[in-house]
Amino acid sequence: MGMIASYHRISTEQLEHLIAQPEAVEIFLYETEEVSEREVDIDKAWHGIYFLLTGEGELGAADSLAGDAILGGKPLGEDLGMGPCRYLSAAGVKEIADTLNSISASSLSARFDAKAFNEAEIYPMYSEWKEADKAYLLDNYEELVRYFAEAARHEEGMLLLIQ
Repeated sequence: MGMIASYHRISTEQLEHLIAQPEAVEIFLYETEEVSEREVDIDKAWHGIYFLLTGEGELGAADSLAGDAILGGKPLGEDLGMGPCRYLSAAGVKEIADTLNSISASSLSARFDAKAFNEAEIYPMYSEWKEADKAYLLDNYEELVRYFAEAARHEEGMLLLIQ
């Protein structure tokens, strides 16, 4: 199966409710039909995108808004896979969306180096990355940029989850 990163757009009111009642996060994510309509996942590309954005293979080593698109936010609720769900406020989403909008897929494409990915043991391929894998990362990156832009347009917060 593997670890997949998923994102959930959420209204400020819903986010405030979950912050006040973190035990409701799991119910919100898995039992609310509305969530699936406002969700996107970037599959297993999250670590590769993080590496392209930050140059860091070690998770959480980078201190950057671009890296926060993958690992940012404040913890919320119980461990649901690879730690608890994390949340971004609407203002945080806008900051990250603006940052991502300034980083083109073509600039990330130029940063892709299969040898560097293999040496850094980037998930999920670890030491088996090939040039052909670049398209997988860029497609998921472009989806992530669109998703953050949409959330920012609607002044929404976001839940981030790797599980």
